[in-house]
Amino acid sequence: MDQGHGKSGASSEKKNVSRASEAATAMLPLEVIDRAIGSQIRVLLSNTKEFVGTLIGFDDFVNVVMRDVTEIGGEEGDGKKIRKMLLNGTQIAMLCPL
Repeated sequence: MDQGHGKSGASSEKKNVSRASEAATAMLPLEVIDRAIGSQIRVLLSNTKEFVGTLIGFDDFVNVVMRDVTEIGGEEGDGKKIRKMLLNGTQIAMLCPL
């Protein structure tokens, strides 16, 4: 009787497929970090210090190991080079793959 029912059902199916594909492409936070291993990252600490370097590894607490690190900003440490560094995950405010 209701001929519009088929159209709304098809529309609903498309929305469900769209949501399913969005869920399939969504990444968890640790996956984002894992994919950045071997790449340049920028790390902003809660004390406003900032570092750019190559991500070597991390753990479940987001303690981060980096190499060839440059400190960005700050008055004294601007441009300071650090060969290898371990950052405590509790101090990390933001981590950005570059």
